Amino acid sequence: MKQIFIIAISSILFISCKNSSDSTSQERTTTSEEAHNKGASDELQLNDNQKWVVNEEMKPHILQGEELIVSYTATHDTDYVRLAEKLTELNNNLIKSCTMEGSAHDELHKWLQPHLEMIDALKIASGQDKAQELIQNISTSFQTYHIFFN
Repeated sequence: MKQIFIIAISSILFISCKNSSDSTSQERTTTSEEAHNKGASDELQLNDNQKWVVNEEMKPHILQGEELIVSYTATHDTDYVRLAEKLTELNNNLIKSCTMEGSAHDELHKWLQPHLEMIDALKIASGQDKAQELIQNISTSFQTYHIFFN
């Protein structure tokens, strides 16, 4: 009897946790599962040797993020936490403006997820050397974006 009670409570908690998660997490999980089920690679792919089209509402946020990195580097700024906060704000707006669907959306997420992780790491970098390494990686990430998306 005690085991049935524990299983019932566990099931209720599992269902309520699953239902309370935000739609972005659910979308990411679904997209990830769909990609896995289709045997899709985690590596970015072109669209039949062509760049994927990104919706116009998203592009300004990406370009402004890239401009922030260029400006930060050119001016020898050292406030990498502030840079990370600005990039995070742009990425939040990028995500809010996303109306992409299908394979183009899936490919963009392959680029975006590691990009977001680099910016999160920049927020908590252990010093200027680590910050500079992350900033270089973020800059390279923007270069990768331009290879696969327009």
